[in-house]
Amino acid sequence: MKFSFDDLYQLDSKCQKVLRSVLKLSRSNSLSCINEQNIRSADKDVLSNIILSLVDVAENSVQVLKSAADTIEQLRSDQISNQKGVIKLQNELIQKQEQLKSVRLDSNENGQHVVKKLETVVKSVVKDNERRKQIVLFGVSEESSDLGSTVNNILKCACGPEKPSVKDFRRVGAQKPGGADQ
Repeated sequence: MKFSFDDLYQLDSKCQKVLRSVLKLSRSNSLSCINEQNIRSADKDVLSNIILSLVDVAENSVQVLKSAADTIEQLRSDQISNQKGVIKLQNELIQKQEQLKSVRLDSNENGQHVVKKLETVVKSVVKDNERRKQIVLFGVSEESSDLGSTVNNILKCACGPEKPSVKDFRRVGAQKPGGADQ
């Protein structure tokens, strides 16, 4: 039996029906008013039917409870699995954040930003065996009046005097509102 909420509603309906028949049998308005004397005065056939109904309700209750317990256990296992996945993703995020923290920006005399650990921010966008290379710099301030010298300073700091020569550079992506060119 696979658990569903309909099973609970059906069980509730059966319980209500049996309880109404017990109230009718005892000629009482509430279950708390039922006493032994009310029950003894009832017909044995009616009592037998009520007892059989109670057995059916008890049996159905056990089945519904077992099914609900199995479903709850499955949901618990799924939740644990999902939480492990979230923890794994959080650990990856923490690791990426630590990598981002390793990139420090310092200001030089001209107020231009120089990247200290360029290898964590530069991505090669062509194969290594090609002579022509393209790189992408992230986090470079565009507020400098001479962006070319800023890029050259970053490469000089990262690569030393053997820095690659810059032939062309351009912005990738849309400029943020309030940027240098507006």
